Amino acid sequence: MSLKKTYFFGWANIKWLILQIGLSLSNQESFFSSKRIERMIIFNTAIFSYMIWFSYKYKTLSAAEMVMVIGAFFVMIGYNMSVTEKSKLL
Repeated sequence: MSLKKTYFFGWANIKWLILQIGLSLSNQESFFSSKRIERMIIFNTAIFSYMIWFSYKYKTLSAAEMVMVIGAFFVMIGYNMSVTEKSKLL
């Protein structure tokens, strides 16, 4: 008797995810919210560009500049969390 492992991220689930993301960016009904997907893309792009910039500049930053950069990062995270929570209430 052989038990086959089943994984959640099978090909059918990946196709469903891609289809739902495509539907959410169109005018059709979708499982996901288009605002949240757009916000996620913008936020992840900002974090990615920040991490690239930081990886090149971290050796030359002073302690005060480091605190300012990390503070800006936390402000971005806080804004994203507050907008997400606000949209859940609506």
